[in-house]
Amino acid sequence: MAVTEHYMGAQEHSINTETFLNYHRYVPQAYVKYDLIAEPARVKLQEFWEFIKRSTLKPGYSSTAMLKTNDSGIWFTTTDNTFAEDLSFHAYSTVDYRTVNRTELYTMFGKTEPGLMNTLLLEELDIGLEGISVSPEGEMQKCILVFRPNSHVLSLLNLPNYENMQKFVNLSFEEFKTYNNASTSFSSPIRLQVDPDSDTISVEFVSAFFQKDFYISGGNHNSYLNRKNLYFERMLEAELLTADEVAYCKTNSPSWQQFSIKFKYSGGELVDKKLYTFDVSDFETVT
Repeated sequence: MAVTEHYMGAQEHSINTETFLNYHRYVPQAYVKYDLIAEPARVKLQEFWEFIKRSTLKPGYSSTAMLKTNDSGIWFTTTDNTFAEDLSFHAYSTVDYRTVNRTELYTMFGKTEPGLMNTLLLEELDIGLEGISVSPEGEMQKCILVFRPNSHVLSLLNLPNYENMQKFVNLSFEEFKTYNNASTSFSSPIRLQVDPDSDTISVEFVSAFFQKDFYISGGNHNSYLNRKNLYFERMLEAELLTADEVAYCKTNSPSWQQFSIKFKYSGGELVDKKLYTFDVSDFETVT
């Protein structure tokens, strides 16, 4: 069945093996066609959105108002950009993790709150619940959280290359420590993905500049590319990526594409490095 939808698209690559893994497309909540999602996942995704509306609704506001913008929606993970098979669904709408009913959230999926989250909640950290990942069977696969770039969250994760990651943050986000609004900004967040059933976590560094910078510069590729190259130079300086790995990233994200780098850990060991690169940068209509 052919449908028309609005979406952004991103490729996921394994830097370790230099292979394309999956394709991700983003559909704003107002355009999500739930009748095309298999029932186990559909039911859980709709339950989650009702939970989000209850968690964010303020007196005098329509419960559907927050769902009419591009700030909430679903990322669909598929094998490729033909969208032939949905592998997972990532419900996206950032709320304050501390203020939501966390017991209700995890009970909804038959889970309990990961132990790591109990540790983080004891710290003076602003924690954003960016969303959850749901399998076609309706199981929660990941809890997706965001932290301010000037936070100390990395020091709490007990990861083997913590000092390298912190060096990259210090090099890349130093300006956020001096800006007056640093404490109230989630610009260029540190994204953390936590598996509720295992000790698998991922740390993702969103680039410190966005697609709007390209448009603000009047389409100046040189200015945008200089900043993108600086990101990778700092990855090299912090010894998070090798020269060959940077070359692979630049080959697959060569110019205007927004991107991010993610480090995946299991059992405290680094098991993969991933590149996410957007090949659709704005909303398009596809059939």
